[in-house]
Amino acid sequence: FWVAVKRLPRYLKFVAAMARDGDVPKQAKAALAVGGVYTVSPIDLVPGIIPVAGQLDDLVVLLLAIRTAIRACPPELAAAHLERAGLARTDIDDDLRATKDTAKWLA
Repeated sequence: FWVAVKRLPRYLKFVAAMARDGDVPKQAKAALAVGGVYTVSPIDLVPGIIPVAGQLDDLVVLLLAIRTAIRACPPELAAAHLERAGLARTDIDDDLRATKDTAKWLA
């Protein structure tokens, strides 16, 4: 789980670059926007005031939004953005799995 948290700056760099790129499809940008809004919104499935659990749902939604955006992009465009951010496709799946495992452990 902490590996995913340490990668957050890279994920945010990835999201910002995708949002600014005119070649990124609108569907991908929409997925990133929905994930970003949920992450910063005070209305969550698990309130943010609950330590760790409150942040886990935000991280899961953000990672799912990123994965959805990647799938909505042409493969070469997504790969270029991932490489510039210092990420691999497997990082997202690994971090999602770790975050879900942490949520199960907390429950």
